[in-house]
Amino acid sequence: RRVAPNFVFLVGGYGLMAWDFFLDPQMVSAGRWSWEISGRSVPFQPEIPLSNTFGWLLTGMGLMALLNIFLPKERRSLGSSRAVPEFFLAWSWIGGVVINIFHFDRPGVAFLGGSALGALVIWYFISVKYGRRD
Repeated sequence: RRVAPNFVFLVGGYGLMAWDFFLDPQMVSAGRWSWEISGRSVPFQPEIPLSNTFGWLLTGMGLMALLNIFLPKERRSLGSSRAVPEFFLAWSWIGGVVINIFHFDRPGVAFLGGSALGALVIWYFISVKYGRRD
């Protein structure tokens, strides 16, 4: 709601899709998920169909639209801190990049996920620093 109040569904859906760039390769490598690919695949992730990414975007947009409608828009507590959710947002981004480079040896996944999620994370932190005050 802070980054794009009128486009919460789009930003939230994009965020879930971007995070999934880190999740899917791990689940495929662990043998948890698999696909029969007949069409195009995600860049740097030939084992994951591009339709999966589109599905995450649409599902995320739907979920975020529902949450935006049904969750209260006012802040629950004026004194509440954003530190914990901001930490986990940054950790998901930085941790995803680091683990894909150094542990999974998948620099392409680190680049794709890091770029996609990083754009949103950086946009969020810039809006926190220079945007409107709540």
